[in-house]
Amino acid sequence: MKIFKRKFPIGLTVLSILLVVLVMNTNIRNVFEMNLTLESHAANSKQDYFSKYGGLNRTEWSKLAVGIWRNKSTGESLIFTEPYSLDIVGYNDVIPLLIRIDSNDIITGIEVLPNRETPPYMARIKRKGMIKKYIGMSVDGIMGVSVDVVTSATYSSHAIQSSIKRGVIAYTKRDSNRG
Repeated sequence: MKIFKRKFPIGLTVLSILLVVLVMNTNIRNVFEMNLTLESHAANSKQDYFSKYGGLNRTEWSKLAVGIWRNKSTGESLIFTEPYSLDIVGYNDVIPLLIRIDSNDIITGIEVLPNRETPPYMARIKRKGMIKKYIGMSVDGIMGVSVDVVTSATYSSHAIQSSIKRGVIAYTKRDSNRG
């Protein structure tokens, strides 16, 4: 009986270690697969954007970096935040955004792209106007700005705020043609 009591905890420990290794291996594989699909996702998001806004000519846009595009004739830029914010999670998952910046580096639009957040909470964020508070801000001045989060949607609110800032940081670092 004493031998059984000693072996059982060791067996449980070994089982626990195997479970941890299995979970870690799955997470590493998921991250690797996610990195492989980033570029194609950014391209698909761009195509969705062009089809949604119809009148845009795809040939007028040039790629500045992964997820960052510039209109050759107007100077407007588009930032798809997902490649830069994979570690920023709302309540359920990453919240990808599309940020529009005009030729004067002023944020002119922010669109929440399809995500896995709870729809009523995302609707509350939209209704409270949290995202709209960034419209009209310059990319250089956004870092010191603090916008109030939406009560009872704090995880999602913080994720959106962090993704906006991370996308703008990527834009300012990678955009070699900034005025």
